[in-house]
Amino acid sequence: RERERRSREREKGRERPTATLQVSGIPAAVTEERLEAVAWEKAVAAGSSMPNAVKFEYSGHHFEGTALVEFPHKEAAQMFKEHIGNSLEVDGVSLDVRYKKLAGEVSRSRSRERTDRDEPSVTLIVKGIVSSTREDTLKAAFQTYAPVKDIRHFSRRGFAFVQFHTVEEAVRAINGFEKNSHSRVDGIKVQANFAKEREEPIREGRPFMLAERSFLQKQAIATAE
Repeated sequence: RERERRSREREKGRERPTATLQVSGIPAAVTEERLEAVAWEKAVAAGSSMPNAVKFEYSGHHFEGTALVEFPHKEAAQMFKEHIGNSLEVDGVSLDVRYKKLAGEVSRSRSRERTDRDEPSVTLIVKGIVSSTREDTLKAAFQTYAPVKDIRHFSRRGFAFVQFHTVEEAVRAINGFEKNSHSRVDGIKVQANFAKEREEPIREGRPFMLAERSFLQKQAIATAE
């Protein structure tokens, strides 16, 4: 009975909300980019902050069929999981979703590094922003390090695009934000990456760099309008 009790406690402990979810049962046909797109769509529907990262897990070069979906805080992960339950539907396949407790920071997969920081651009995408954060507060967080040219803040979606005049200024801003501000806005840790560049005319025909994913473009344009 003691063994059963400990087993139940371990099971219960696994489902304590954490900021990271583990998705398992991922077939080879589902890419990391596709899983990330679906996770973002579900986060929008759940009204939670956007995931900071979606990363496949590897053992050496072998894909284990699992991925980590990292949120800026456990409340966002909890809202997301309450919305989807214990499964995430991706292209007709039901994937198992559980909370995962991580010891310290999760290192990025050695076999598949994300290239956000390898391709600097004039625009940053900032994710994990709480809905109460004001646009001027967000702007000030980066203005300290470089002049901000333009900003698009989608508070209900938990993310924003921050545009600078040059790539050099964007690099200086993101480095200063991470090093000196510890990636925090209103006391909450967020994630800033270089956005993949693509011009989209919004708001009186002015071009603005948006992340290169169709659902993000549609969401941003709809919100702006």
